[in-house]
Amino acid sequence: GIDCVTSFPVNVSALIAFQTLARKESSSTNLQKFQSIQNSLQLNLWPTLIMGWKIWPAVTVLNYKFVPVIYRVLLLNSVSYCWNVALIFYTIPSKSSQRVQ
Repeated sequence: GIDCVTSFPVNVSALIAFQTLARKESSSTNLQKFQSIQNSLQLNLWPTLIMGWKIWPAVTVLNYKFVPVIYRVLLLNSVSYCWNVALIFYTIPSKSSQRVQ
């Protein structure tokens, strides 16, 4: 729905930025941290958004069309858990500082 083009990019950007900050050494300067976040967003944001845009609309349609009401939250939480685990591994920089595929 509308959240795929409004809040989803903001949430994915924040997730990538926080993961990048969490992986940086505490001795890094603020400029180094900012540059690292910028690089990580440039490498990962669009591929992650495209991946999400492929998954979430399909899950939403399947959820509302085929899943009984009492299991809808379970399905969304299960897919969300797998999505978040995938994001963690997808955005881990490799030794050559390229996105893991």
